[in-house]
Amino acid sequence: MIKIGEFAKICGTTTQTLRYYDSEGVLKADFVDKFTGYRLYSADAVEKYKQIIFYKELGFSLDEIKMMLSLTFEESKRFFVAKKEELNQKLKQLEQKISVLNKLCISPASCISASQPVIDQPFENDSKVIGRWKLLGALTNEAALTYEAYPTAQSENFSEIVLLPGGALAWNIFWSKGTVYRLSHKYRFAIPNSYSVIQRDEKNYMILQYISNSCIEQAQDPITLLFEQLDNIPYTENQIKKRIDSTDMAYEDDAQVLGCWEVCDFAAQPELFEPQIQSVAKENLVTVMIRFFVRGLCIKTFKTKHERTLRYTKGYVLNQSEQTAEKYFIRQIDSEDYLFVQHKSGDYTFGGKEPYWYVFKKVIL
Repeated sequence: MIKIGEFAKICGTTTQTLRYYDSEGVLKADFVDKFTGYRLYSADAVEKYKQIIFYKELGFSLDEIKMMLSLTFEESKRFFVAKKEELNQKLKQLEQKISVLNKLCISPASCISASQPVIDQPFENDSKVIGRWKLLGALTNEAALTYEAYPTAQSENFSEIVLLPGGALAWNIFWSKGTVYRLSHKYRFAIPNSYSVIQRDEKNYMILQYISNSCIEQAQDPITLLFEQLDNIPYTENQIKKRIDSTDMAYEDDAQVLGCWEVCDFAAQPELFEPQIQSVAKENLVTVMIRFFVRGLCIKTFKTKHERTLRYTKGYVLNQSEQTAEKYFIRQIDSEDYLFVQHKSGDYTFGGKEPYWYVFKKVIL
């Protein structure tokens, strides 16, 4: 028989650990002296200790190991299968985190092009997820499908998602089997969110590992969200738009707006704009310039140096491809002319939100 101190040295552990394993019933001493309390172990206990450490390194809990040690290999198989599935899920989550971190290591300008390989990934179909999904909340118990409110998803436009056939991009969402990608305007890359689908009471539910902006900023684990499928309709992009403007307007010239206007701020409402107070830092403004020409042509310039050619008529900037008509007007404040132009992005067309306003000042080129 081997004394506990010697046994600990043989196994490369501590006597405290062995006493803990003994108290938990995982590795009990073969003999305990009732007078001195000394624990003694047999040579076979060394192999049993190695087996315990082997299972621990695979991620099994002591309770699971205790049970497994009393089972035959065939009886233990269900534990191995369950652990394999659990580790595969964790591996997928780790790969997603690594993907996000890789993109965070790239400069902001590079992040724009870095999202392209994600969009170009091969598509694998999953016909059962096509259609509309409504967020129920943050999942608290998968077995009972209980959940609690998760307001952050509303602010990040994730309270309802629509998955189009072929994984097509709809607003800021595209997908492939097992993953829903969210294009983040803040970080300018696609954030992967893994999902699984279960059926209860003839209803389909999606369990989605949601990586919010705060998860990235604070290095937190994904939030487990629960969605309920509302329908399985293969929508087109236009069918899921909540707001579509008429862009079929006759051209009316507007001499006052002609020329080049440089962005100075962004406002929720024009009446809230104050020239002496900067609401949004200029480096965070996506549109940096708008130029109006005769015959209804205008060009928006973005901070990425990209330019978009649009049409306008008096009072409206028209985007036929996006089906938006952005109102504009000029207001004089403290003897300075300011141009206010609505910003109708996916928040407006898909999210149904009221548009904010870009504020510009005229410049001489």
